[in-house]
Amino acid sequence: MEVEAEKEQVQAALMASKAAVDNLQHQLSIANAAQMAGDAEQAALLRRLAQVEAQATTHKQDLDREREGRARLEQERAVMLEQREELENELSSWQQYGKGAALAGEALVQGVLLPFSATGISSNSRSDFYNRAELLATLVDRIRAMLETFNYMKCELKDWFLEHEA
Repeated sequence: MEVEAEKEQVQAALMASKAAVDNLQHQLSIANAAQMAGDAEQAALLRRLAQVEAQATTHKQDLDREREGRARLEQERAVMLEQREELENELSSWQQYGKGAALAGEALVQGVLLPFSATGISSNSRSDFYNRAELLATLVDRIRAMLETFNYMKCELKDWFLEHEA
């Protein structure tokens, strides 16, 4: 009887051990499944992180290109403004010369000698200027046409710069 009782105890202990092993195997399966799910989630998060980093890099490159473009446009604008100022100065100089030549030419055509200082033309040209009165009368017409052209150009330049400044 003692052997039977001992046998039953051993069988009960064996069954308890088997149940414990089954329970541990079940828990191990659950832990493995959880780890696989965690690994999958981690992989998904790493992929998402890579996408976000790629988007950030692309955005930074776009911003860098935009900054470079703006800097280049500012440089071009500065050059254009400088050219505009030079053209306006040159135009003003030509207008002054043209007005002086027209004034002196009209005076010569009318037979009046105008003091050369009133024309705004340099004194090196004085002797040649007075010696060619007939040529000057023709030049007056040409200068008037030039002035009209210059005035037209000035208006066109102003319009062009106003369009490109905005």
